[in-house]
Amino acid sequence: MSTLKISCGAADAKSGILLSAGILAGCGAPGADVMIWQVAGKKGFKYYESSRLAAAMNFAGAGRVAIKGKSEEPVVIYISEGKAVAEPFCGSSKELRDYYVTDNTVVLSVEDCGLMDDAGNICGEEEIAAKLKSMNICGIVAEGSGAVVPADAKLLRKTIAGMYEALDMACCPEIEPEDEVYLAMGINPKAVCKSRKYKGFVKKLVKAVSGEEAEL
Repeated sequence: MSTLKISCGAADAKSGILLSAGILAGCGAPGADVMIWQVAGKKGFKYYESSRLAAAMNFAGAGRVAIKGKSEEPVVIYISEGKAVAEPFCGSSKELRDYYVTDNTVVLSVEDCGLMDDAGNICGEEEIAAKLKSMNICGIVAEGSGAVVPADAKLLRKTIAGMYEALDMACCPEIEPEDEVYLAMGINPKAVCKSRKYKGFVKKLVKAVSGEEAEL
């Protein structure tokens, strides 16, 4: 996956933020829409979450976007058709959502408590919001009318059906299927899950979507 690079202004080589969508985001499998936020610098960290933005970025043909610099005015990072640009925007969070929301967009506004999407969900930690604010970024928008084109559509449909069946049938209290599958989507491949069944699902998903074998 290639990385789109965007500069908002004068940049410190050790500062910036990287937005990455998991390779399975948007494929339709439960727990697959994994978003990874990586902040650069001495106190840099990675944060993983389930987010609609991940699927929208893949649909927009831009699964990874690196942002550096600080803008002199508030900007929105707009991702669409394989490109990412910083667009000037001066307005409230509501005005941001009203302006950008369409049937094909996911809009995140930067709030004190984190990031809020256009459905009212809080996503992203306060540290991420603080980093974006320090760069004068007031929102992130991904517009994607595309879709994830799997290498093997038949295998993908069969695997997803099997996953939902397994989730419906799971009743063992020590196994949390949704958490297991979510972790297995790429958050920490070395600590994926205890169940071979879910590892098998993930390997099949990666094979179906990318055509490549997964090392889990």
